[in-house]
Amino acid sequence: MTPKYLSCLSCKMTFKSPSLLEKHREKFCIGTEFGRALITKTPEDMLNQLKDYKRRREEQRKQQEMEERDILEEMDENERRLIYDHLTFDEQEDFAQDGPSPRQQWFQEYKNQLQNLAQDHRNHVTALISHNKELEEQRTEIVKKLKDMSEKGKISSQVENMLAELKAQEYKNELLLESMKQQLEILQLETEDARPQTPTLAKHFLDSNEGLGPAPYDPVAGFVVFYDFLLGLDPTYRVCRLVVGLYHGGQEMGDSSPLPAVYCDIDNSAAYFPDAGGGNRAIVAMKQVVRRVRPSPGISLIMELQASGGCDPYGQDINRLISRGWIKIDIFDSQNRVISGRWKVPVRVLPVKPSMTTSELNGVPQLENVELYLRLVNARDANVQTTAAIDSNNATLYKYPPLASARTTIPIDAPFSSYNSSYRYPTMQLVYPSFGETVDPPPPSADMMVLQCSPSARTQ
Repeated sequence: MTPKYLSCLSCKMTFKSPSLLEKHREKFCIGTEFGRALITKTPEDMLNQLKDYKRRREEQRKQQEMEERDILEEMDENERRLIYDHLTFDEQEDFAQDGPSPRQQWFQEYKNQLQNLAQDHRNHVTALISHNKELEEQRTEIVKKLKDMSEKGKISSQVENMLAELKAQEYKNELLLESMKQQLEILQLETEDARPQTPTLAKHFLDSNEGLGPAPYDPVAGFVVFYDFLLGLDPTYRVCRLVVGLYHGGQEMGDSSPLPAVYCDIDNSAAYFPDAGGGNRAIVAMKQVVRRVRPSPGISLIMELQASGGCDPYGQDINRLISRGWIKIDIFDSQNRVISGRWKVPVRVLPVKPSMTTSELNGVPQLENVELYLRLVNARDANVQTTAAIDSNNATLYKYPPLASARTTIPIDAPFSSYNSSYRYPTMQLVYPSFGETVDPPPPSADMMVLQCSPSARTQ
């Protein structure tokens, strides 16, 4: 009777018993795993699976070699035993029978089965060798593709560097073009200054100075601060902003209000106006209306300068706005009048000390050459100043404010309620006026707006 063999559905190998088939499926069968190796998602995954499969295949090969040796030894032993039994049986029968006996038939059938099993095993080993060769070819192809991808990545990085260099050169060209434009404008101004001033120019100069002198103060209407620009900024600053608070003595009146952040750029006016101090500049171009404040010589504006850029003490880039310095300017003189005018105020090093008088601030070191350029006027004169162009080339028109607080100092322990007011910084609303207007624009509906900049002060 021919023995029945169990076949593996994945790799088609045959086994004598269910236990051997189950053991083969759990530890040695590679048919299903080979199928999964073809659907990997990335070259790295495929390479890892190929390495894992090669390792398991090597272990399987060693196991199969051991099994093959056992099978061949068993086959040789069985064959020798059968031959010996056959010869013994033939000797006993004296080869007298005409046809093969049942024992000879069984021996022939069993021998054929062993030969077929050995042939199937050889075919399976040949198939495994072929699969291994295909996998090795796939591995070589994957490694080649990974190298190509790596080289393409290097080329892409080189292209990105070239684009960055081109962009930087384009930015330098724009700055050079802007500088040439400013030089041309300066030459035109020098030419015009050499001529007698026309009535129109004289009127414009008088209008821009209107409301900048001492005048009675209206507590209901309040006062207006025009934050024009900052000069002398550190070249590493990229973005900066001012955080403004109103103080009486050393006590804050309401909450501080941050102005919108602005970008810093190169100040090309330093070559023509040494008073500018060199470094970078930032066009702030904001105005702020402060209403219903009772006048007092002890009231002042405290402004904190925040900026991003540069490195911290650990060498890490500073990508957020942090405090760099502070500014203090008095609002009222000893006669409770607004100290109107164009003022340039030095930025002092930290920490912030609101209780210090203006004269005491002279003992605090300045933050490099940084200065804030602003205008302080009564609210009724704000419309005229709103139409004035903002240009850092006009930095020479700004002066240092008088030392009002040196004459009058409000004691720190004075009762704050006597100076309290309904002051609060208003909600900001930005309005962008056209730059070519020749007539006064309508009054703004908000207390804070972006001011008009001259073409030479604007940056692209």
